[in-house]
Formats: sequence, structure tokens, C-alpha cells
Amino acid sequence: MINVYFILAAILATLLSLLQLTVMKSRVLAPLVQSQLHDTAKQMLHCMYHWISVLFLLSALVLWACGLALVSSMHSFALVLFLALIYGIFVIWQLYLLRLNRAGDAWLAWYQGMSLLLICLLCLAGLFMR
Repeated sequence: MINVYFILAAILATLLSLLQLTVMKSRVLAPLVQSQLHDTAKQMLHCMYHWISVLFLLSALVLWACGLALVSSMHSFALVLFLALIYGIFVIWQLYLLRLNRAGDAWLAWYQGMSLLLICLLCLAGLFMR
């Protein structure tokens, strides 16, 4: 049975992935390469950026698969609950970063944080409002 909440979360996760791969790439990676950080720190942060990008893409794919009922309900419950936890942790982290950074790209962090929160809430709604 198709889960509309998971589909909505998948749409948002897909949009967030596209935002991460386009806008955030120019706003995060370009300044990182030009920064005065040590090369090891630059490489580590560059790697973390790509890990998060892959996580967003894979979570979008999992949400699509669970929303379209391509995965059994038992497995989709565990997968989506795990994704809701991950997105919830990202929301907390994003709020912390927003509190630290009151200037610059705060609007972008706010929109990204709200997207993460909506994905988390849609995942939980899809799990518990059947």
C-alpha cells in the first residue's frame, strides 16, 4: 500500500539532495578550498560534504522505495524510523549551527533546517498515522 507521507518525505529529500549538490556545493566547497585551513582539515571536510550528499541521496531513494511499497512493511518501518532519527539529529545540529552563525547564509541554513524537520515529521507521520 502506497504511503503518502513517505512519498512527500521522498520528494522533499530529493529536493534537499539537489540543493545539497548544487547550491551548497558553491556555498560550502568553494570557500573551503580557498580557506586557510590545513590541507588535512580541508580534505576531511570535503569528504564529509560528500558523505552527507550521498546520505541525502540514499535516504531519498529509500523513502521512494518505502513510499511506493517496494519494501515490505516490516523492513520499511525500521528503515524509515532510522531515517527519521538521522534527520532529527540533523535538525538539532542545524539549529545549533544557526545559533552560532547569525550572519552570512543564515537564511539558507534556516530553509535547510526546516526541510530536514519536515522530512523527519513526515517520516514519523507515515509510520504512526496508518
